[in-house]
Amino acid sequence: MPDTVSGIGKIMSEYLSPGVYVEEFDSGPMPIEGVSTSITGFIGLAERGPVGGLPVPVSCFGEFRTIFGYYLPENQFGPYCYLAYAVEHYFANGGSRCYISRVVPEDAKMASCILEGGQMRLTAKAPGAWGNKLSVSFKPSAPDKFDITIRSMDIYMEEVISAVSFNPDDSDYIANKLTKSKLVSIEVNTCDTKAPSCLSPAGVGAGEFYSVTLSEGSDGSVDAVNAKVFTGKCQEFGKRTGLQAFLDNKDVSIIAIPGITDVEVQKDLIAHCDKLGNRFAVLDLPQGKNSVADVQSHREIFNSPNAAFYHPWIEISDPLMKRSIFVPPSGAVAGIYSRTDDERGVHKAPANEVVRGCTGVEYMYSQEEQDRINPGGINLIRVFPGMGIRVWGARTCSSDSVWKYVNVRRLFIFLEESIRQSITWAIFEQNNQILWARMTITIGNFLTSAWRSGMLAGVIPDEAFFIKADKSTMTSDDIDNGRFICLIGVAVAKPAEFITFTIVQKTGTNDIK
Repeated sequence: MPDTVSGIGKIMSEYLSPGVYVEEFDSGPMPIEGVSTSITGFIGLAERGPVGGLPVPVSCFGEFRTIFGYYLPENQFGPYCYLAYAVEHYFANGGSRCYISRVVPEDAKMASCILEGGQMRLTAKAPGAWGNKLSVSFKPSAPDKFDITIRSMDIYMEEVISAVSFNPDDSDYIANKLTKSKLVSIEVNTCDTKAPSCLSPAGVGAGEFYSVTLSEGSDGSVDAVNAKVFTGKCQEFGKRTGLQAFLDNKDVSIIAIPGITDVEVQKDLIAHCDKLGNRFAVLDLPQGKNSVADVQSHREIFNSPNAAFYHPWIEISDPLMKRSIFVPPSGAVAGIYSRTDDERGVHKAPANEVVRGCTGVEYMYSQEEQDRINPGGINLIRVFPGMGIRVWGARTCSSDSVWKYVNVRRLFIFLEESIRQSITWAIFEQNNQILWARMTITIGNFLTSAWRSGMLAGVIPDEAFFIKADKSTMTSDDIDNGRFICLIGVAVAKPAEFITFTIVQKTGTNDIK
């Protein structure tokens, strides 16, 4: 290896023998990579699955069912049964990927059992009656060792953990090996290093099984569901619940709590998006509240550029009850957001798009009713003969006309997050003209690419954006205190919400010129 010596601006190699040498170093602007805007976070009740900790990624509805179970019956879970339906229609409408934060009623319990002898308790990994269908079998496999098989009897899920020991000094100690299980956890009395009496030679012979079934798991009651269940607990990293769990997630840019129209929950969800500044809430209005006065009354409680309301609820064929039911539209709409982002770009309004997988709507709004509702920032789902069922609005619930449109706000989120995440290289660089020029070129290249993709208005780049990073944006005090300040302005293309044609009767010649 050649020695190195200090050169001008970088470390130079000192070559000691003739030859051809190649050196690589960074030069010029650093590219900015656009962030994803199509990933959604969902919060709600589910049949099974982890509660608390990092939200769980799901790439298809089949994967959701494997982890979180089937649809919840409305007669048991009431207005809290809609998570599975929302996720299904999210993927049906083009959703790419999502994260799930499961919540449970405050009185939900985990299933468990104590083996004979009392020194070992097996407990389901998460609360719910699903744990009552877990069986755990032990089979002798070697001297003082057992193979453990854990089965979920309602769906095909099986875990086999081989050569388990009850000796804490053994590398195969049961408490250590069961940490890998996704179904059960274990508590062991470490004062007793022998197998429970039920697994002794007198209790189970060579080649025989000893099996137990967990019990006393409970889904809890709807009376024990309140706003705090969905808002969650803000604990240390990896232990947060509900909405708070998404503080530890950097991928999600769309978020919804399907069917939950409680004002306090929706306020908390909007506050979450406002605080982070990189997330957008898709909100439902209360089912059955379809009059113009009702929807306006609920909508007027909120004012934020980072949220949008959709109504009415959509009709689907329920695979569980084998009949038509109405479900909240937020899951399907989030899927349309994702689909539009992937197919057209985040700058395209997620409107005039077909809602897939639904057969109708709870209430058929007229044009006259929408004329009264639309200015208030409520996006209706309309049925049009020959066009299907479509999202027919693209407004946020902001009173600020600058942030009137969903796609405008989400485009700014995209631009801001892309720039923020890609310029960390500049931290602790010399705050001088070299950095200012380099940053201007880097951001300029990114915005030029955005303009060419149709995200920005203007015939030429100079009409689409400007960037200033010089002594006009930073004072000597800013520089002395380590502050680099860059001013960026962009011109966004607004959606053509109202298309007007003026048609006049032509007189005289029929020639068209």
